[in-house]
Amino acid sequence: MSVQQKLGTQRLQRFFKFNLICFFGLIFNSLIVNLLFYKFEMNEYMAKLIAIICVTL
Repeated sequence: MSVQQKLGTQRLQRFFKFNLICFFGLIFNSLIVNLLFYKFEMNEYMAKLIAIICVTL
Protein backbone atom coordinates (compact mmCIF):
# COMPACT_ATOMS: atom_id res chain seq x y z
CA MET A 1 0.00 0.00 0.00
CA SER A 2 1.44 3.36 -0.99
CA VAL A 3 1.74 6.32 1.35
CA GLN A 4 -0.99 8.15 -0.58
CA GLN A 5 -3.43 5.25 -0.19
CA LYS A 6 -2.60 4.91 3.52
CA LEU A 7 -3.29 8.62 4.09
CA GLY A 8 -6.57 8.34 2.18
CA THR A 9 -7.65 5.33 4.27
CA GLN A 10 -6.78 7.10 7.54
CA ARG A 11 -8.67 10.20 6.44
CA LEU A 12 -11.72 8.12 5.54
CA GLN A 13 -11.62 6.36 8.93
CA ARG A 14 -11.44 9.71 10.75
CA PHE A 15 -14.34 10.99 8.62
CA PHE A 16 -16.55 8.02 9.56
CA LYS A 17 -15.55 8.21 13.22
CA PHE A 18 -16.37 11.93 13.34
CA ASN A 19 -19.77 11.35 11.73
CA LEU A 20 -20.54 8.46 14.08
CA ILE A 21 -19.77 10.62 17.12
CA CYS A 22 -21.90 13.46 15.73
CA PHE A 23 -24.77 11.04 15.04
CA PHE A 24 -24.77 9.71 18.62
CA GLY A 25 -24.53 13.28 19.94
CA LEU A 26 -27.60 14.19 17.90
CA ILE A 27 -29.51 11.17 19.22
CA PHE A 28 -28.58 11.90 22.85
CA ASN A 29 -29.41 15.58 22.41
CA SER A 30 -32.87 14.77 21.03
CA LEU A 31 -33.57 12.27 23.79
CA ILE A 32 -32.58 14.71 26.54
CA VAL A 33 -34.58 17.59 25.04
CA ASN A 34 -37.69 15.43 24.63
CA LEU A 35 -37.35 14.03 28.14
CA LEU A 36 -36.95 17.45 29.74
CA PHE A 37 -39.57 19.20 27.62
CA TYR A 38 -42.36 16.62 27.54
CA LYS A 39 -41.84 14.60 30.74
CA PHE A 40 -40.65 17.35 33.11
CA GLU A 41 -42.44 20.20 31.26
CA MET A 42 -39.33 22.36 31.28
CA ASN A 43 -39.00 25.49 29.16
CA GLU A 44 -38.00 24.48 25.61
CA TYR A 45 -34.93 26.71 25.50
CA MET A 46 -33.70 25.63 28.93
CA ALA A 47 -34.14 21.99 27.90
CA LYS A 48 -32.08 22.62 24.77
CA LEU A 49 -29.38 24.43 26.74
CA ILE A 50 -29.10 21.60 29.27
CA ALA A 51 -29.03 19.00 26.48
CA ILE A 52 -26.25 20.86 24.67
CA ILE A 53 -24.19 21.08 27.84
CA CYS A 54 -24.70 17.37 28.63
CA VAL A 55 -23.84 16.17 25.12
CA THR A 56 -20.82 18.46 24.89
CA LEU A 57 -19.38 17.04 28.10
